Amino acid sequence: MRPIDILIVAVRTICVGVSLVFMVNMFSPIEFYNLLYHLGAKKTAVIPLLVARIIPLGVRSFIDSLMIGRLKREPLSSRIPPAVASMIEAGWFIEESSMWKLKVSSKQPIPLERSYEHTIILLLASLVVAILQTRL
Repeated sequence: MRPIDILIVAVRTICVGVSLVFMVNMFSPIEFYNLLYHLGAKKTAVIPLLVARIIPLGVRSFIDSLMIGRLKREPLSSRIPPAVASMIEAGWFIEESSMWKLKVSSKQPIPLERSYEHTIILLLASLVVAILQTRL
């Protein structure tokens, strides 16, 4: 493999990663909530909000469990099941504390202040990354 091929793979990987980050950053869980609310799915509209709450806590508990294994000098393969179990447990805590949100349908959409300048900048950056990715 030539060094230029390695560079092209690295640039494409970075471009795809940046594109995904921009895409996720452009759509907030509140926008998904409002979209589901306006589509008539008032009982399931709260799910994007809960998922946005569960993911950081789950990842944090997963990393903590892996770090405990590192301190105990355990192999990584033996530490993944407890890490996944701790992540599932964090999800259960959020689900249990938000049970009333899951049982009651949403009453109104969440007001959201929009920054069109921020969205336009992200859109332009995403287009530039997409164009660069197709050129390589």
